[in-house]
Amino acid sequence: MERSKDTDYTKLEGADFLHALGDDAAKWAEAFCQTFPDAGIDEGTMIAWFANAIEHSHDIRTGHIINGEHAQYLIDKGLTPFGQQDAA
Repeated sequence: MERSKDTDYTKLEGADFLHALGDDAAKWAEAFCQTFPDAGIDEGTMIAWFANAIEHSHDIRTGHIINGEHAQYLIDKGLTPFGQQDAA
């Protein structure tokens, strides 16, 4: 999906703002950088941050949460995040 750098997200409010951004981390990052141009954070870093936040929110809404107990289970089994056994 192509993005347009022509959108001034600082002019949008409320539902219009949320509708324009949706669940697109790149759009959220662009809006953040427009709103806080002096924050000293590059857009790529913010894309990663918003992508993580959006996915975490999705996991919570759908009940696919890896909690501490599940994380410990994976560690005890020697599994990597991709489900493969550690070589050690």
